[in-house]
This record gives sequence, structure tokens and C-alpha cells, in this order.
Amino acid sequence: MTDINHEELAAGAKETNREWRAFEHRLRTFVHTMKVEGDSLVLEVGRTGGLHDLPTMEFVMGDILVLAVGGNHLDERHGGRAALVTRAMMLLRNKCAIPHPHLLTHRASGPCAQWSGVLGLEWTKGAGPGYAHPADRDTLLDLVEQTIGAEMPVGRDEDDDFFVDHEGQRIWIRVLPNVPAIEITARAAHGTTSRRQAAVEVGILNRSNPWIWWQVSGRDVFQTAIIDTSPFAPEHLTTTLEIFCQALSATRDDLALRVGGEVA
Repeated sequence: MTDINHEELAAGAKETNREWRAFEHRLRTFVHTMKVEGDSLVLEVGRTGGLHDLPTMEFVMGDILVLAVGGNHLDERHGGRAALVTRAMMLLRNKCAIPHPHLLTHRASGPCAQWSGVLGLEWTKGAGPGYAHPADRDTLLDLVEQTIGAEMPVGRDEDDDFFVDHEGQRIWIRVLPNVPAIEITARAAHGTTSRRQAAVEVGILNRSNPWIWWQVSGRDVFQTAIIDTSPFAPEHLTTTLEIFCQALSATRDDLALRVGGEVA
């Protein structure tokens, strides 16, 4: 039998307490951004395929801020917002017996959602934020995959680039590594017989759409769109992808004909 190392246990408990205190500070910071009616934050224990059978904890902004837990409601009139956060911490640790704050996930809506990155928590899988400031690229990759996957089948290659098929044509969605942006691209035509004519046609197309642009690369013509991810807005991605697909369908056949190429 292995002897219990009480010093290690004490050190672990001390570190866990420190993490909870840090999370309490971050949560207090976030709830002070909740100023508009309809702002909400839901804390829960998320996992792939569903949620544990634990009560969710929701901060909701109406005329005042309310904390709702399992049918019980507390509001900021008694002790202010700091007291609500302290109460939430007690419930999470003592009643729900959640051992570490990093096990929590969250959902947020309303203008406050753009600040939820301060919490340092993952989004509840499948929830999809209104706005998000992902902590790192891996988090953004997961959000992008969830967002696209909710609308259509999506693939992911070994380079973490995503792809969808539209009317027999592949469209690539790439989270750029060094800038806060997502690139959507497709080869609209290939094998052009005249690069000069291709440049002329691309120039005409580029004056027709404020969101999409076309460019010539060798004998290929690519269609591209860029989406800012600071913050990341799922609806922005899905809307841009829809516009991108519509533009591809509307222009590719005529473009290929005019440049003497083929549809990719």
C-alpha cells in the first residue's frame, strides 16, 4: 500500500484554492460587464455528447442582475454583484462539488458575450457563442468546426484546415496562424488559356462584390474571403460562407468560359 503524502495533498489543495480564487476574481470582472437587458451567462459542466446531471448556474440581466440556480433566484439588491459571485462560488464548490473551475464550461449571449474570454473557460460544446475571444488557436479551431458542422458536413485535414463541398467543388476554410482571421478560398477555374484575359475578368468580378475577391495565380483563378476573428462571431462565419457559395455558383461557369479554362 502506498503511504499518503500529506504534504502533497496539502500542496494540491492549496493550488486548487488558488485557482478558485482566481476564477472568482475573473467571474466578478465579467459580471460587471453585464449592463444590457438580455445579457446572460450560463455556467455548467459540459462534455462531449451532453451535460452532467448537475444544475446549471445562470446570471441574467434584466432591470437588475439575477443569479438563477435550480429554480432559486437571488439578485444584486442584497449585497451587490460581488455577493452574487461569492454565492455562486459556494454553490459550485460545496453543493455541486466541482473539484476545479477548469471543469466548467459556459454559454453567454448579449453584448457581454464579447468579453467572456476573461473567464478562461471553454464554451459548452455545441452551444456556439454570439461572440467569443478564444484563448488560443486550438479553441478557435474547435469553435470554427462546431459552427460549420452545425450547418453542413465539414472535414478537417492534418494541417487543421477545414473543407466543405459545394456543388461538387471543394471550399477550404483556414484559421490563419499568425493573424486573427479566417480565410475561405476555392479554385474557381483552372487551366486558363490567357492570363491577360483572366486578369481582365478578375478585375471586373472584383468590382462586383464587396465581400469576395478573385485573383489569378499561374493558370488558376481563386475566389477568396477573409473574416476577422477578434472577436469571433459564428453568425459572421456562416453568413460569409453562404455568400461565398452563392458567388461561386453564380460566377464560376461563366468565368471558366471567358478565360478558356475549366471549373475546378
